[in-house]
Amino acid sequence: MELYRIRRLYRDSDASRVIRSGLTLEQAQAHCQNPETSSSTATGSVERARTRTRGPWFDSYESMRPRKVRPELRCLKCGALLEDENPLGLCESCTATRERGE
Repeated sequence: MELYRIRRLYRDSDASRVIRSGLTLEQAQAHCQNPETSSSTATGSVERARTRTRGPWFDSYESMRPRKVRPELRCLKCGALLEDENPLGLCESCTATRERGE
């Protein structure tokens, strides 16, 4: 069974924090549907104080499954970082040199 975590995100900051984990999809969705889990709909004193202190915020859920990290692709000839997968495995500069016959 896939498990989920609740992450609190703040509009005015890149900071976020996990506030709950190990939830089923149904539990995570129920948490996020609660009006007290967003500064735009919360009415509780703790939530309003958080909004005054940290600015607008909301809770979001995400899978706890590890994210796949794309491997770094490098030019086979010079080692330059490739932006896109290239069938030749060469950067633009090395491809141009190869085409000129150098």
